[in-house]
Amino acid sequence: RTEDEADSKSMERFGGYILNDLSLIGKMQNMGWYRGQAEDAGIFYYFYREDKEQGLMAELNFSGTYVAGENEDVTVLDVKFNKKISELSDRYFSEIVMQTAKAVSSSQERNEHWKK
Repeated sequence: RTEDEADSKSMERFGGYILNDLSLIGKMQNMGWYRGQAEDAGIFYYFYREDKEQGLMAELNFSGTYVAGENEDVTVLDVKFNKKISELSDRYFSEIVMQTAKAVSSSQERNEHWKK
């Protein structure tokens, strides 16, 4: 974890990575993450993972897609935790970093202005 991340509940190091929604859906679900709540028109904007024993939750936020996917590009935004990153165990944090890196590994493009 970086100094900038330590006091935050949000990890933005993968922000701006652009990849196919079907690829993201498949990778996240294969790693045990769950699709977030579908909103109007069946669009969802995040995946989440809970570790109930440790009381931890991580949420990967992205630009959104339809529940079944549209075979279109989406942009990863951030990963939010229910605790400050400095309070997470090294093992848990590194596992989330590794899984997020794996999820965006097919990305060929990055939007450096993703926060706008």
